[in-house]
Amino acid sequence: MDGNLTFSQTAGFSSTEDLDAQKIIFQTSATNFIVGGVVDMTPLYSSTMHNEYLTEWNLKAKLGEKAETLPSDAAFDSNITIGGLKGTALLSATEDYDAANHKINMTFTNKVDAAWQGTFKNDGGTQFHLKMDSSATNTQTMIFSDKSATNSATGLLVDTVSVSGGTLLFQNQSTFGNGELVLDGGKFGALGDGVSFASAVFKSGGLLIGNKDSFSAGIYALNLGALSKEGTEKIGIDFDGFDASLLIGEPAYTLIFCESLSGFSDDANADFIAQNLLG
Repeated sequence: MDGNLTFSQTAGFSSTEDLDAQKIIFQTSATNFIVGGVVDMTPLYSSTMHNEYLTEWNLKAKLGEKAETLPSDAAFDSNITIGGLKGTALLSATEDYDAANHKINMTFTNKVDAAWQGTFKNDGGTQFHLKMDSSATNTQTMIFSDKSATNSATGLLVDTVSVSGGTLLFQNQSTFGNGELVLDGGKFGALGDGVSFASAVFKSGGLLIGNKDSFSAGIYALNLGALSKEGTEKIGIDFDGFDASLLIGEPAYTLIFCESLSGFSDDANADFIAQNLLG
């Protein structure tokens, strides 16, 4: 569909019962679901004693019980392409049929800035992949609460994060980890005190310091596991206007931690370039 998809609630209610009745649960279970604009899940009301969130999107809803004799092609990957995700809301996934072998691919094509924060409950256990498409020109923010959880066989809340355009600001506060970060254009910025991935591949694009306060306090770190570099383009480190003079006289700062390196030269200046650094 073209344009925005907006969750709309009726104004004027105050009782718990009436507010609970305003809860919106949007369910999709399709091979391809495309929204040209922003999916705006912003609730009109805050949470109630019964519902922490009054807006929910079930990204892959369970379509009834599946017989053991069901053919394998009855299971499918869900490809969701949207022009942004906005609001404080619940994301869920409940389809569990052959979940270990299938994916939810959520791709952003933002032409405007959008920010989502909330909980992702992947009870079905389907793999979950995020991508910032090369056509994106603006910023998408994704903040996962510490209540986020998954039944995925991989044990990962987000299996891959790929950035090819625009800017993706990301924070996973859950105890469940993240799989692979692929940077091939655009910018990736970790919020909070940084981020952890099991592995990462740098091809092009840049890393954005997503929290200058945490960075200046010396507690901001990118833990990238098995880190590799492909191609010859330098990877930008965007300091977002940070004043480097504040670190004069301070010990050397380690920004990126990894368990192994491949494809990098011995000189960091050959692989990385500082951007928007003052002082």
